[in-house]
Amino acid sequence: MTFRGTIEPLDRFLGALPYLLPLSFVFGFGGPVFQLFPFLLTLFGPILPLMGLLARGGFILFILLIFLVVRNNRVPHFIRFNTIQAILMQIAAFLVMLVIQLFGMVGVTIPFFTQTIFTTLFLAVLSITVFAWVQSARGHYPDEIPTLSDAAYAQVRF
Repeated sequence: MTFRGTIEPLDRFLGALPYLLPLSFVFGFGGPVFQLFPFLLTLFGPILPLMGLLARGGFILFILLIFLVVRNNRVPHFIRFNTIQAILMQIAAFLVMLVIQLFGMVGVTIPFFTQTIFTTLFLAVLSITVFAWVQSARGHYPDEIPTLSDAAYAQVRF
């Protein structure tokens, strides 16, 4: 979508950055995937220090992004849309993790089931992140993600 104006190269880069937040949140769940496909770990090599930093200060960054980017009408719509979509991905991943932990507290733990859910969560976030990065690099809105994109559009005003 380009009817909101042209998307500058800096905006494309800044629009792709927030997706590191949910990716850093679920990165630890990717262990089985990295064992099967070790080349993926080398692809993530350059951004591993940044993801470690995001994992430690993720909540603070989460709050800052909401108030300084998403609710700021002076920030381009493209950046705000990508930021809220990344935040919604983070919230969804957190809710899945919370449900799994609640099952564990009740005493219902099935290690294979839990590992499958966490691996699926990692692959889903990784897939959406790569899709969003490619779309952002092209200057297109990554708005073809069911439910998530609709929720992001509902949160970001023009």
